[in-house]
Amino acid sequence: MKFFEFSEDVVSVILKELDSAQKFIKIAVFQIHSDILFELLEKKLQQNVKIEIITLPYDSIHEKNRDEVTERFKKNRITWSKAAFL
Repeated sequence: MKFFEFSEDVVSVILKELDSAQKFIKIAVFQIHSDILFELLEKKLQQNVKIEIITLPYDSIHEKNRDEVTERFKKNRITWSKAAFL
């Protein structure tokens, strides 16, 4: 497990770390709505990296992003090893 210090470049540091994963990615996050993160996770799925996500349910996502985020989760849910909603 890795913890990241909050800084101005924390997002790029985390994305770089996720991109280096070869076997699995486990994420606990408040919400996922970043296109860059979704694209990276979709790429890792194609590389047979197992992904587990713990996040809040769809209805907690702001209305303007909710439909897109819901579709991205549904599109990948079968191949993701786990998507848990608190």
